[in-house]
Amino acid sequence: MATTQLDKSFAEAFEELSDGQQLITMALGVVVKRMTALAESDRRDLLELFQALPTAKGREEIQSIRRAMLEILTDPPIQSRRMSQAVDEPMPPGLKKWTEHVGGRIRELREKAGMSQTKLAEKAGLTQSHVSRLEKAEHSATHKTLMKIASALGVEVGRLDPCLE
Repeated sequence: MATTQLDKSFAEAFEELSDGQQLITMALGVVVKRMTALAESDRRDLLELFQALPTAKGREEIQSIRRAMLEILTDPPIQSRRMSQAVDEPMPPGLKKWTEHVGGRIRELREKAGMSQTKLAEKAGLTQSHVSRLEKAEHSATHKTLMKIASALGVEVGRLDPCLE
């Protein structure tokens, strides 16, 4: 069957749907297109959040998961370029020192707030594993991530990174 015939058949079938079904069909098309454009890490995070929905405890947790999913789907894709440093190479000393400082501050403020890594991750719209890697200084946090964590902890971002005061 030629493409134009498929398009025509789809259009005819679409017209037979109710207004609500047409809206849902269009929304799903947009979501699927957006999901295929996501970075692999965002797709994994989205899947992890989707899998957490059935076991969510209460309306607040469901809303938190939905907000995180919406953020992943609506944020513009981040353009990246290959860095000169290989993944297996250690961080430069200055960056390592900064990530250790920021990770320590995150852990210190999280514990002071009486939060687990899981609770902080939920409130910040991140995964628990990401919070763990930040606290262990295995990854350096982006400004956006620091803003999310600071907000979840109820502190100014400068409490995590004095350079951002």
